[in-house]
Amino acid sequence: MKKVKFEFNDSCQIPVTEVFEFEDEATEAEIEKEFREWFFNELDIAGIGGNFEEMEE
Repeated sequence: MKKVKFEFNDSCQIPVTEVFEFEDEATEAEIEKEFREWFFNELDIAGIGGNFEEMEE
């Protein structure tokens, strides 16, 4: 198993860090996918949100 530290920092608070364990064979793409999910969950927890909408021309 390899350990990877994820960090979220919104520059207003103390950074949030969490360590995840991955199989030794885990690819960078697999780790990045897990990080994106974790990151967006942290944004939600911090109350930071966003949206998008299609614009009419």
